[in-house]
Amino acid sequence: MNILIVEDESASAARLTRLLKSIDPELTILAVLESVEDSVQWVTEHGQPDLFFLDIQLADGLSFELFDYCEITAPVIFTTAFDEYILDAFRVTSIDYLMKPIERRDLERALDKWRKLEETAVSRHAQRILTLQQHQAETKTRYKTRFLVKKGIQSVSLPVQDIAGAVIKNQVVFLINRAGKRFLSDLTLDQFESLVNPADFFRINRQVILRSDSVLSMEPYFNSRLILKLIPGFEEDPIVARERVAAFKSWLDG
Repeated sequence: MNILIVEDESASAARLTRLLKSIDPELTILAVLESVEDSVQWVTEHGQPDLFFLDIQLADGLSFELFDYCEITAPVIFTTAFDEYILDAFRVTSIDYLMKPIERRDLERALDKWRKLEETAVSRHAQRILTLQQHQAETKTRYKTRFLVKKGIQSVSLPVQDIAGAVIKNQVVFLINRAGKRFLSDLTLDQFESLVNPADFFRINRQVILRSDSVLSMEPYFNSRLILKLIPGFEEDPIVARERVAAFKSWLDG
C-alpha cells in the first residue's frame, strides 16, 4: 500500500516513517511533504495515494486547504498536537485523528481500521465484477455484431470487431474504425453503449467510448484523472473522468 505523509516537522515525519515501517515493512512511503502548496502540486501531478497522513498545522496553512484545491477521495489519518480540529477532520475523508506524540498502539489501531475499510471496498468491487459477469452471460446474445453507418451518401455495414470507438461531437455520433476513418451513426452514444459488449468497450466520459485495444498508453492528469494516447482517428487525447478511473484501470487489466 502506498502512503503520502504531509508533515512540516522533520523529526515527527522521521518518527512516523519509522513506526509505519516497523509495523508493516510492506508499506511504501511515496513522499514526505512539508506544505499545503507541495501537497497540492504532488497530488495534481501523481494522483492520490492509498492513504494520507496529514499534519494539520503546516508552515503555509492548515492541511484542510488541500481539500479546497483537490478532490480527495483517499482515506486520511490526521496527526496533530491539538484536539480543536477533530470536528473539521471528520467532515472530510478522515478515518482517524492521532494526537502527537503518536503512540505505536494508536497507529496500529488506525492502520487496522484502514485495512478493514480496504477489505470491505475490495469485497464490494469483487461483487460488482461478479454481477457484471453474470449480466454479460445473460445478455451475451443481445450484443450487436454489425452497425449500419454512413460515409458520405453511402451506407455501409461496419463489423463490431473493426470499431475502435465512438465519439459524439456537436450532438452527432461517429463510429471510428481501426484505420482511423469516421462513420456517421444514427444512434445516440447511450444506445451504442448498450448494444456492445462492456468487456470490449468502455465509456471513459460523456463524449467517448473506447475499445480496449485502441488505447496505446495513459498518463496521470490533473484532478486524479487520466489522459490517454489512442490509435489514429481520434482528434485529441481524451480524458478519463475521475469517477471512472478505477473502473477503467480494472477493465484494462482484464
